Amino acid sequence: MKPKYLLTIILAAVCALLASVSAAAVQRGDANKNGKIDPPDALIALKMAVGLTDKTSPDVPFIADVSPFPSGDGRIGVDDTIRILRFSVGLIPPDQFFPPANNPEATIRTSLHGSGVGKRVWYWAENGGFEGISGKTYEELACKGCHQPKCDNCHEAAGSPVPQSKCEGCHGRQMAEVKQGYSDVHRDKGMGCMSCHTKREMHGDGMIYASMLEPGAMDAKCENCHPTDKLPQNTAHAIHSAKVDCSACHMQSVVTCYNCHFESEINEGKKIPYGQFKNWLFLLNRNGKVYPANFQSVTYQGKSFVAMAPFYAHTITGSARKCEDCHNSPAVQQYKQTGKIDVVKWNESAGKLEPIQGVVPVIPNYKTDMRFDFVDLKEGKWQFLKTGVDQFQIMWGEPLTEEQMKKLAR
Repeated sequence: MKPKYLLTIILAAVCALLASVSAAAVQRGDANKNGKIDPPDALIALKMAVGLTDKTSPDVPFIADVSPFPSGDGRIGVDDTIRILRFSVGLIPPDQFFPPANNPEATIRTSLHGSGVGKRVWYWAENGGFEGISGKTYEELACKGCHQPKCDNCHEAAGSPVPQSKCEGCHGRQMAEVKQGYSDVHRDKGMGCMSCHTKREMHGDGMIYASMLEPGAMDAKCENCHPTDKLPQNTAHAIHSAKVDCSACHMQSVVTCYNCHFESEINEGKKIPYGQFKNWLFLLNRNGKVYPANFQSVTYQGKSFVAMAPFYAHTITGSARKCEDCHNSPAVQQYKQTGKIDVVKWNESAGKLEPIQGVVPVIPNYKTDMRFDFVDLKEGKWQFLKTGVDQFQIMWGEPLTEEQMKKLAR
């Protein structure tokens, strides 16, 4: 029997005998994500080290990379297996296993900025991602180069302040809002990214978050400066403040890059979308509240894909929406009459795609009754491809309920 298989069998037996040690809220080393670090986590690391599994979640390689202390080395080896096993049986104290949260050099590797995990998690086929349609691994994509930055992508020198232009250079959706002419009450007052966001968000805290949408990943929120107990007393706040996020009413629009042509990404390493749509805003449920949402859409070899999630656009205004903006929007009217919403339609006579305008609730039967038209790029010209979404992915959010739709339609 080969030594690597013998070691696997021995470790599996140890797993059955040894007790678990709680890892509290810290995820480093918790490869099976059960809220504790125990011998089965070491077994997962060992399987990865010897090539016996490749079906782990995209964030697991960063979770299991615990050696050398404190930041790991970017790969999974037997040394990681041993450290996880030793910690799980109490042979390594916590302060020598978990990276110090206030040391960015120790935490950056597992941060969202340093790992690029967010993009990987969305793309992964097992999460309903586009990999299931494309058949291409994440490592084959040109976009991965920008979604795993290093320290010097932001800092000109170690510890130097990061200019606003650096943030804007990567966060293209936020810059699209500016280019489309949208104001923002915070930006207009001279506030920058770090007025709301924190160093912990940038450098990480030693935990591995699958997305910026995962609870605990972000510190920025409206209530940090606008506590709910000090909101102006009015009917809208009285009715909605407990069930609707501030941004759902105070956000002017999201800007959506529509119908990206994935053949161009694969063959040329270029992003070629149909175009950007604006003057609309989607609504999803998240953690007991209604939030604004946005989506990305892709076509490849005749198939279509939509990924949707809660989204914070920097198009905030001091004056909120009117009641009819949500309760009588074109989308709500159409749903009330037909039970369907035409989100994007192909205008044959004009030869172009036309999006619906206004507030668009994500309806309970969204997979079939939110209708999207798609186009294909042939010889430099966009041509109608199909109606319908082959694969619809929603993460960190849920569609509105029938009861919510009834309230919107009143």
